Amino acid sequence: MELRQLRYALSVAKERSFTRAATRLNVSQSAVSEQVSLLEREIGFPLFRRTSRGIELTERGRTFLYDAERVIGDVLSLWIPRGGCAGRRPIR
Repeated sequence: MELRQLRYALSVAKERSFTRAATRLNVSQSAVSEQVSLLEREIGFPLFRRTSRGIELTERGRTFLYDAERVIGDVLSLWIPRGGCAGRRPIR
């Protein structure tokens, strides 16, 4: 599982579209689709239900992506400078 896959899946969920997510991420639609598919294969369940009207989150997908959003936020907080350092105090 890669952070990129989580970012792509979160973007698809927010945009409710693979195409709009790809535009937002500035990558091809096929790249988004492939990464989400690889993530779904790795976790063992679908995140989205593909319908004739677009996509919907599955119940498990909603729970998974809720947690993924928290994880990404935590990871990003490590890179955001706080008072001249890039995160929490160093481990000793």
